[in-house]
Amino acid sequence: PYFEANQGFENPSPAYTPQSEIYADLLNELTEANSQIDTEAAAFDGGDIIYDGSMAAWKKFANSLKLRVAIRMADVDAARAGTAISEAFNAGVFESNADNASLNYLTAQPNTNPLFVAYFVTGREDYAASDVMVEQLQLRNDPRLNAYFEPANNSGEYVGLTFGLTSAAAASIPRDDISQPDARLLAPDFEGMLMDYAEVAFILSEAAARGFSVAGSAGEWYNTAVTASMNYWGINSQSAIDNYLENYAYNSGNFRQSIGVQKWIALYIQGVQGWIEYRRLDFTGVLRMPAAGPLVNISSIPVRREFPNQEQNLNRANFDAAASNMGGDSFETKVWWDVN
Repeated sequence: PYFEANQGFENPSPAYTPQSEIYADLLNELTEANSQIDTEAAAFDGGDIIYDGSMAAWKKFANSLKLRVAIRMADVDAARAGTAISEAFNAGVFESNADNASLNYLTAQPNTNPLFVAYFVTGREDYAASDVMVEQLQLRNDPRLNAYFEPANNSGEYVGLTFGLTSAAAASIPRDDISQPDARLLAPDFEGMLMDYAEVAFILSEAAARGFSVAGSAGEWYNTAVTASMNYWGINSQSAIDNYLENYAYNSGNFRQSIGVQKWIALYIQGVQGWIEYRRLDFTGVLRMPAAGPLVNISSIPVRREFPNQEQNLNRANFDAAASNMGGDSFETKVWWDVN
């Protein structure tokens, strides 16, 4: 539900809207919102926990989100995507990590970092470094490894938890045997990232690779994106970054693989976005099927989430119509923009 959503008792059974219409409307909404922001007008007196009242920063965020929406539809509507990306770029997007959009959590509950709560308050035992990410970072001798994770206490080595175990199986493995998130991520006031400069630069790299109208080459933006990610995580040695970029340079012959893997690594704390990039760019050699868990009736890595059971119970007719229109409510049914 989109156009008919949030109408309360006036429409308790909203119809579903095709993604193609939703994405087109998101572009319109972001364009309209940006035009309504007056940087000369008085800002918020308080309560802006992202930009502390900076209207100029909000305009950059609106344009940067427009980039995200547009690039996601590039394989199904290249013309509209290219136009939107050019519009957003020319209107002004993120230019450095100083522009990042993030929620500023506090040190006092209940306004603390959710990972801190899960780890220290509720005592989750299955929150740890995934072996998938650890292996990819180790394979590349990536300096972000010790920024993302801590060595396992018992071995002093980086050891990832087997991806996709059941919660019970994961909880049975002592924390000290497995690498845990770096202390920075577990701090009560560690920021919740909504969008960062690295993502924007990766989008512009891909836009250039696709021939969309943006200044700068795909390779230049790729280098900027990797550098921005490194800098965010405290890797500021230019020689270390240059060495990494030399070993993992932008590949103009396969931008999907080149950009996809590095963007996935950079989106470490934005897991849903990383999954979207995997589905959209179809890079290989990284993700794999879960070792166990509920996804036993599928033969490949999930490409969408199923609709919640509540929709089947409370909005059945529209649920059935939507599932039929998209080819079935399954983990393996591709969404509109996932065509490769």
